[in-house]
Parts: sequence; structure tokens; C-alpha cells
Amino acid sequence: PLCNFTEDQRVRFVSQLEKFKTDLAEHSYKPCVIPKAGEFYCFPIRQYGFMYNSVETDSCSLALDKFYIEKDEAEHTKRITADIAKALSNAQTRILKKIETQRLELEESERAQIFKTYGDMITAEIYKIKSGMKSAVLTDYSMDPPQESEVPLNEQLTPAQNAQQYYKKYKKAQSAKSILTEQIIDAEEELKYIDSVFEELARVKTRDDADDIRKE
Repeated sequence: PLCNFTEDQRVRFVSQLEKFKTDLAEHSYKPCVIPKAGEFYCFPIRQYGFMYNSVETDSCSLALDKFYIEKDEAEHTKRITADIAKALSNAQTRILKKIETQRLELEESERAQIFKTYGDMITAEIYKIKSGMKSAVLTDYSMDPPQESEVPLNEQLTPAQNAQQYYKKYKKAQSAKSILTEQIIDAEEELKYIDSVFEELARVKTRDDADDIRKE
């Protein structure tokens, strides 16, 4: 309250009011813009102290132009970065789902050793198998000691064809394992790239920066 001012404060206060009145009367303006605070005025804005940089201009028109140009650029930049962030987030989610599926398929292919084992068991004791059998109890010589187990068979195939079918399944699974391993590595590299773009996005300051990232 003015009633609580000291004499010195009253003198300074009145002095500032008189100066303000004189500046207005003489049109002695000093337009400025503080972009980060979102403010412009025909006289210097001092209430923020050193918190924000104040940019002085030669006229009020220039101050208005500068303010709205920078405001438009800031909004444009914000809009672009939001669109990019959404696209990156969608891509990230898609890749993570793909990696999850590929890892499950990889686990499945890694269990394909049983196909080779079945093929070897049929080949080793093919004399025990008759055409039309749905399964056969055969010896697994890869075990130590060898153990007997039941091997499923396709009754429409000959014993030799059953063995070949298991070898083909094994070969296919091995090929899939190699391809899936490469695909997972590629997808993980893509995730790292997306993370790096997120980091670039966080450092965007201008419309040109945002446009460059969007083009990329």
C-alpha cells in the first residue's frame, strides 16, 4: 500500500510516474519483445529481471511483427514436433510388437532339433517301420545312454519319406532361425535410431530444425 511507502520510496515512485507520463506525452517509446514470456510492449519490460532476454525494436510495428512471427514459428514448430513424436511413438510400438512376435518364432525354431532327431531315429531303425503306421517306438542314439521314444509318422508316406519330411522341417526351421535372428537385430537397430530421433526432437528450437527432422 502507498501509505506504507517510505519517503524515499514515494519520491522514486512519483519520479517514475512523471517519467512515464513524459514519455507518453512525447511519444518516446522503446518497444521491446520477450518471446519466451510471450509479451511485447511499447516500453521496456523489466519485471522478469534477468530471467528472460528482452529484445528492443525500432518501432511498435516491428515489435508486433517480431512477436507474431516468432509466435507463429513456435506454434508451427510445436505442431510439427508433436506430429513427429506421434509417428515415432507409433513406429516404436509397431517394432516392439514385431520383435516380440519374432522372438516367439525364434524360440519355436530353436526347438526344431527334435525334427532332426526324429529323422535320424527313423533312418537308424527304418526296418522297424511299416507303411501306414501312425507312429513307431524307436531308439534315440543321441542320448547317453540311448533311449526309446515314440516318433509320430505320416501314415500316407513311406518310412524314408517320413525321415525326409523331418529333415526338411529341420532345415526350414534352421533357415528361419537365421533370418529371424537378423530381423531382430535390424529391428533393435531401428529402435535405437528412433530413440536418437526422439533425442533430436527434444533439442528442436526452430521451424527449420523441425522440418529437417520431419523430412528425414
